[in-house]
Amino acid sequence: DEPSTIYSNPYPDITRQHWAARAIYAAKQAGLLEYLSAGDFEPDKPFTRGEAAEIMSKLKFVKEDIKNLLTR
Repeated sequence: DEPSTIYSNPYPDITRQHWAARAIYAAKQAGLLEYLSAGDFEPDKPFTRGEAAEIMSKLKFVKEDIKNLLTR
């Protein structure tokens, strides 16, 4: 869930005042943005298929589907 207030910048290049800061913060806290580790968020950089696959693989229902496919 998206917090109503955040007290620090989610990434060095995303301030608390950025229009999407709360959503970015929530995604980071949920572990969906681990591939960014210590770097910047780079909001203007194109989103790759690999990054989308990385994020999707961390979603609970996708993890279960992947597990089911691998155990067939």
